[in-house]
Amino acid sequence: MTDGAHLGYGAEAAMKAVLGGDQPAERETAGQMFERIMATSRSEADTYDGCATYMAKLILLACRADPSLADQPTENVYGRNPDGSADYDTVTTPGLWEVLQDRLDPADREAVSGMSGFMWGWAVNAARRCLELGPVPNPAIITIGE
Repeated sequence: MTDGAHLGYGAEAAMKAVLGGDQPAERETAGQMFERIMATSRSEADTYDGCATYMAKLILLACRADPSLADQPTENVYGRNPDGSADYDTVTTPGLWEVLQDRLDPADREAVSGMSGFMWGWAVNAARRCLELGPVPNPAIITIGE
């Protein structure tokens, strides 16, 4: 299952589709998505689409400044206990959000503080699309079975 960012769907339309609504009729090209993301301001982060789009802008700008961030996992990678379960006290590789915390302006962190997991995953994939990278799993979408 996809969050729709790499297909050119906005965050709100994609979330509605994931929850069983109609497939979005409007799709943006990668260029259109890039222009919309880059035009988004912090003041627009008070709506669902605006918050996700502004986060995509922050990710995109950070990845353009430091291309190695594109290889950072979306979520923290944790160590393992002897029984194979996750050891949530041991982060072996910090996720992109953790890495960005020291790089984001405090006002930007505050602007996106109400972001949901789906919005975060969509923002990562929207930024990746603009960087011509493939999508990664959205941590808010759980796939059961094969």
